[in-house]
Amino acid sequence: MLVFVCVLLVCSTVLNVIALLPSVAFLELKGLLLPGPYSILKVIHLLWEHHLYPLVVLVIGFSVLFPPVKIALAAMSLMRPMTRAGRFRLLNTLGHLGRWSLLDVFVALLLLIITAKQSFTGSTVSFGLYAFVGAIVLSMTAVSILQEYSRPVESRPNATTPLLMRGGIAGWLTTPVVLAAGVCLVNAVTLPLFKVDKFGLMSNSWSLYDAIAQFQSQGLELFAGVMAVFLIVMPTLLAIGLITVLAAHVHAKAEVVIHRVVHHIYEWCMLDVFLLAMVLYLTEEGSFAPLNLKAGFTHLIAAMALFHVAGILLYQAQRRADRRG
Repeated sequence: MLVFVCVLLVCSTVLNVIALLPSVAFLELKGLLLPGPYSILKVIHLLWEHHLYPLVVLVIGFSVLFPPVKIALAAMSLMRPMTRAGRFRLLNTLGHLGRWSLLDVFVALLLLIITAKQSFTGSTVSFGLYAFVGAIVLSMTAVSILQEYSRPVESRPNATTPLLMRGGIAGWLTTPVVLAAGVCLVNAVTLPLFKVDKFGLMSNSWSLYDAIAQFQSQGLELFAGVMAVFLIVMPTLLAIGLITVLAAHVHAKAEVVIHRVVHHIYEWCMLDVFLLAMVLYLTEEGSFAPLNLKAGFTHLIAAMALFHVAGILLYQAQRRADRRG
């Protein structure tokens, strides 16, 4: 397993270096939407031109600096002597922050969606996008594996009732919040997120489901999978996991395993990253195509917020149950 993790980190490093080369683009745009190569450097340049300096710092931090820093820190956790608790805290932080490196990937996928089904505008995926997706996913996988090998031993007494009954008001509130998040997620997937609104372009409306179907029809199964797994499958599994943690009456060891699984699902759930990517695009839309936001966007915000609230409530419920023994 150690060799496997090292291979993942080395492959991630190589792909990351390739993706960040100035000559390597994510997309090739043609037609009415700022024709030419689109890359992370292009995003930074556009944000700088629009004087959006906080977003410049955000993109440079998470898309340029953090991926190699994360790989270096993960490698350091393997090579340097550290306490088990200290190593786990480091890897846990890397795990929580790792998904934000996909911010520019989601912006590129938005451009792919917007330029689809257009007569005089289009985009072609370049190798840089594949390389960057591979680099981030491989490093996130390596960090998740290392977290499990570094996790401190957890023990809980066998409970006579589910967490729902032991967690007080926080436990009771978590269930309706998770159910509301699930309803909002379904609406966010099926309802239109936005409509393209630019003279000379066809005014297509797009939902998450439409975007995934469009990628499949274009032969871009990898990116259809990225959208489906990170924005639909993982949030759905998170909802199921949260309800399971609350309602399941299982042995203490099984409860610990369920908590670990939910923790990793949470790290791979990227509704918040996709929403920030949409905000990032909206700050640059003067250079591309203005979007008319629809009801699905509101439901996406609600689903993301409710999942975070459910996570906080579950944590409070578990703390109360642990204090009561």
